[in-house]
Amino acid sequence: MSMNVAGMIGNERIAGRVKSAVGSGRVSHAYIFDGPSGIGKTTAANFFAKSLQCPRPDMSSRAIYCGTCPSCRSFDGGNHPDVFYPVPTKTKFLGVDDVREQVVAAARVKPYAYPYKIYILENADATSAAAQNALLKILEDPPEYCVFMLLANSSAAFLPTVISRCVLMRLVPLPEETLRLELEKRGTPDADIYAAHAQGLLGRALKLAGSENFRVMRDEMTGLADGIERMELDRVFAQFSTLEKYKSQIQDALEILLLYYRDRLTADTGAVSKRLADFDAIVQAKDALRHNANFQLAMEVLLIKLSGVRAREGTAE
Repeated sequence: MSMNVAGMIGNERIAGRVKSAVGSGRVSHAYIFDGPSGIGKTTAANFFAKSLQCPRPDMSSRAIYCGTCPSCRSFDGGNHPDVFYPVPTKTKFLGVDDVREQVVAAARVKPYAYPYKIYILENADATSAAAQNALLKILEDPPEYCVFMLLANSSAAFLPTVISRCVLMRLVPLPEETLRLELEKRGTPDADIYAAHAQGLLGRALKLAGSENFRVMRDEMTGLADGIERMELDRVFAQFSTLEKYKSQIQDALEILLLYYRDRLTADTGAVSKRLADFDAIVQAKDALRHNANFQLAMEVLLIKLSGVRAREGTAE
């Protein structure tokens, strides 16, 4: 569980707020770490928690915490006595009973050995309104030693009363070049490919880099795009089977095509209008599927547009 401010690359503003809170001792009782899955919310919360519990933080250091004291060592070992990660017991996300027993009731007991009792709640925005209302009871009247860190893919899913009692820490995606450099530092092969497909999320980039399924899907999508403009109509329609194979991941598959045609737009300077049309066709297909369009129809329309077969037939006539 070792981490430091370098693990929050691209979110130096958040790291600065953490450092300020630790250095000044002005710590809020509740924070929301907001951002899409893979952006580093858990890293940020863990960094904050470890720094808060360290009895001798070094404010001149990038790490802030010392890394050698009993608190830091127990945190790295995953068994810190005053840092808690409530877990669902009956459903996928924390329920009312989980919040009442693992957070509200437990928080009333004083810390075992360190300055704070810290609760880090994963997927807190996915909890029900009832569970959030249960949490609200402790947020409205928190013990002075408690710090609650709520991790959320979208803070908009929280009740307004919960948001009003928390400090919002919004993490932002990394620029593609920054992400590529970070992946290269970690020794990730083909870092440029994964950086391009990660949507600015380091966690997503690392997940893709370890996914054989993604590599196969990328090869098939780029192979389809490479050859489709030379195909006759019957072969164009036959490519539907490739898209259908990835129906459950179609947004990712279409994102691969988008990036392919983005690169083609730069390379094929003599066919800018066609490349722009290709790019627009993929964007339209992605949007149509988000709005529950018929999958086969949407994909066949896309394939025809990418192939340019209708335009070729009109030219031949």
